[in-house]
Amino acid sequence: MEKKNSTLHAILLCILLCFIWYFWSGKTGLETKGERLILYFGLGSVAITLWVSKRLQMIDEEGQPTNPRLIMYIPWLIKEIIVANIDVLGRILSGKKDAVQPTWIRVPAQQKTRLGKVIFANSYMTSKKFKKCRKNERPSR
Repeated sequence: MEKKNSTLHAILLCILLCFIWYFWSGKTGLETKGERLILYFGLGSVAITLWVSKRLQMIDEEGQPTNPRLIMYIPWLIKEIIVANIDVLGRILSGKKDAVQPTWIRVPAQQKTRLGKVIFANSYMTSKKFKKCRKNERPSR
């Protein structure tokens, strides 16, 4: 069972790396020798990345999650980051000394994996709940 799961993650990682490389490279044609060479370099870099990831045993559920809910989560997170940045920019440009008050708070996390905890922490920091917290208040759930 572990082998199938690892193979699925490797295939999804390969597709993701090819997709990212294709859009970042900006190369869509194969007419010239140079464009074909760039394509071969891209495929080689994907193959090397997959090989190194496999050797380091980094291809698993935690390193490369396959949860379909991530597709809906990423646009939400991007929107929250933009809203939080606009809010902070507005507070800074307001000129008030106490407009931005950095504080430390402890938030209970129910995630089991390190990746889950990191995603939760980064998401929580950009959400509206975090912006409403004051120095000695506990955040609402």
